[in-house]
Amino acid sequence: MLSEEQLEIISEAITPLFQYLEKEVITDIARRIAKTLTYSRTAELQAMSMADLGYSPARIRKEAMKILNADPEYRKAVAKNTLEYKREIRNTINDITREAYKANDDIVAGAGNMAWISDLAVWKSVGKELKDHSFLQQLVDAFAAQTAGELKNMTQSTGFKTMSGYEGIENAYRRELDKAVIKICSGTFSQDKVIRDVVHDLAQSGLRSIDYASGYSMQLDTASRLAIRTGCHQLAGKIQDKNIEQTGENLVYVSKHRGARNKGIGHANHEQWQGRVYYIKEGQDYREEADRIGQDSITDLWRATGYSADGAHEDDPEGLYGYNCRHNHYAWFEGASSFPKNHDEKDPAPVTINGKSYDYYAMTQKMRSMERNIRALKREKEALTTLGADTTEINARIKSKTAEYKEFCKACGVPVATSKLRYECGTSDLKNTKAWKGMQNIEGENGYKEYRVIGDNGKAVSLGEKVTLSTMIAKMPSTVRSALSDVTFHLNSSVGGGYWYGHNEIYLPSNVTDREFYHEVGHCLEEKLFNKKEVDALKKNLVQGLTKDDIIIKTGMDSTGNTMKVFVLNSPRFINEYQGRLYVESVKEALNSDGSINTDALGEVVSVAVEHYFMTPRATKKYFPDAELVKTCEALAKESGGSI
Repeated sequence: MLSEEQLEIISEAITPLFQYLEKEVITDIARRIAKTLTYSRTAELQAMSMADLGYSPARIRKEAMKILNADPEYRKAVAKNTLEYKREIRNTINDITREAYKANDDIVAGAGNMAWISDLAVWKSVGKELKDHSFLQQLVDAFAAQTAGELKNMTQSTGFKTMSGYEGIENAYRRELDKAVIKICSGTFSQDKVIRDVVHDLAQSGLRSIDYASGYSMQLDTASRLAIRTGCHQLAGKIQDKNIEQTGENLVYVSKHRGARNKGIGHANHEQWQGRVYYIKEGQDYREEADRIGQDSITDLWRATGYSADGAHEDDPEGLYGYNCRHNHYAWFEGASSFPKNHDEKDPAPVTINGKSYDYYAMTQKMRSMERNIRALKREKEALTTLGADTTEINARIKSKTAEYKEFCKACGVPVATSKLRYECGTSDLKNTKAWKGMQNIEGENGYKEYRVIGDNGKAVSLGEKVTLSTMIAKMPSTVRSALSDVTFHLNSSVGGGYWYGHNEIYLPSNVTDREFYHEVGHCLEEKLFNKKEVDALKKNLVQGLTKDDIIIKTGMDSTGNTMKVFVLNSPRFINEYQGRLYVESVKEALNSDGSINTDALGEVVSVAVEHYFMTPRATKKYFPDAELVKTCEALAKESGGSI
C-alpha cells in the first residue's frame, strides 16, 4: 500500500511537464501580440489625437480600428502569426503528451513496485509470505493505460478561462490579440500595459483542461496531479486485493485521516465510513471480533464504502479509491490485528479567522484555493521573466500572498504544503526537475526506494525483475539502502557480476541469486561505507605469518571464456577459498619486498564477508532457548558423546 506522503510525491512528479507547457503557451501568445502590435502605431496616434479633442471612447475605437484594419501589413502579420501559432502550439502539445506518456509508464510502474514491497513487509510482520507477484505487470499495464487515457483527454481539450467563458488553446492568440487591439485603440492603454494584461489574464486562468459539455474546468497541472494520484492509489488498492486473495483473508480495515470529505450522502461522505473494519464476502459471523475491537458491528465493505475488493460489484467513483480519495484498505487479521495509533485521533476543533469559522475540511479547501492563487502569481512572474519584463511588483505580491498563506496555516495549526506552492516550468526534461528527483528519493518505512535499474547496454528491464531487485534491497539495513541510493544497477549483464569502482555501478547477471547480489553489493559497500584503515588492518591480520608457500595456483576462465591463472591464498582464516583470491598475474606480484603478502591484491575480503553476513541465518536474542533448556540439552548431548 502507498502512504499519503508517497502518493503526494508521486503525483507531483509529472506536473512540471504541464507547467512548462503552460508557460510556453502564455509567453508565445504574449510575444506574438507584442510583435503584431508594432503595426498599430498609426492607429494609436489617431486615438491619442481624438482623445485630446474630446471624442468618446467608442468613436475613438471605431476610427482607430478602421485605420488598423485597412493596413495590409497588419492583416498579413495577423494571418501569419495565427497560422504559425496554431501549428507550433499543436506540435508542442503533441511533444508534451508523448513525454507525459513515457513519464506515466515510469511513475505507474514505480508505484506498483513500491506498493508490492510495502505489502510484503506488512504480511511478513504477521508471519505470512507473499511470493507470487505475477499479476503485477498486468495490473500496472492496465493502470498505466488508464492514466495515459486521462492525460490524453486533458491535453485534447485545453484552453483558458475568460470573463465571457472559455477560449480554446488554438484560438487563444487571435482572441487575446483582438482584446489587446481594442484596448490600444481606445487611446487609454500603452503597448506595455496591454502585454502585461495579457500575461496577467492568462496566468490567472492557467492552462486548463475543459469539459465543454458540463462547463467544468481544472488547471492542467492540477488535473495531471489528480489523474496520476488517483490511478496510482487505485493500483495500490488492487495489489492489496490480490495479496488478500492469495492468503484467503476476508476482513479489511479502512484507513482514517483528518479532514476526510464530510459532504454528500452515502459513499460520497467519506467521514462516515472511515476507520472501521469490514468483511469482503458474506457468510461468517464476526460478532466476537467486533466485540474484541469495540466496534458496534462488522459490515459489508462494498455496501458501506462503494468499493468491491473481490470484483463482485461495480465500484462507486465517489467512494473508497474513487476520484481524489485518500483512504486505503488493509488486511485485518481476526483475533490479532489492532487499530493504528491514529484511530482515535479527532479532527482539530474549528477555528475562526477574520470572522469566518472553518472546520478541518474547510481549512484544507481554503488552503488549496490559496495555493492555486500563489501558483497563478508564479505563472505570471515566469512569463514576465521570459519576456524580459520587470517583476518587482509581482515578486512583492508573491511574497505577500505566501505570507498570508503561512499565517492561515499557522492559525489553523496545520503544516504548510510546500510542494503545492511549487511552480517548476523551466524545462520539459522531467528528470532534471525537483519534483521528479523527489519521487526518485522516496523511501518509506518498508525500505522501498525507486533505484535506477537498467538492462544490458541500457535496455529496459521488466517490472518483475525490478520487483525482485527491490525486494532484495528492502531486506537490507537503512544505512545500506542509503548507500545504494545513487547506484545504477545493470541487470542481465553480458559480462556477469561486478562493481565498477568510482562509478557507482553494479553489474548483475541474468536470474541473479541472492548470493551474487549480496556479493556485488559488498564491493560497493567497501568503497562507500567501510573505513579503509580498518579494512587494511583486517587484511594484515588475515595474512599474518603467511608466505609464498601458502599461495596456490589454479586454472580459471576470464569473462571472454579464455583460460587464466588464478592465485589464491590458502588459510583457514578465510571464510572460504574465494575470500583469499589474489588479483595478480604472478606469485612475485603477490609479495612485498620483504616476502610478506601484498594485502592490496586481496580484492574479495569485504565482498565475501558481506555476502556471508546476509546469507547466513542468524537467530536474534529473543529466539534463544532459556538457560535451563540449554543445560538439559548439553547434558543429553554429553551422554551421547556429542556437544552443543
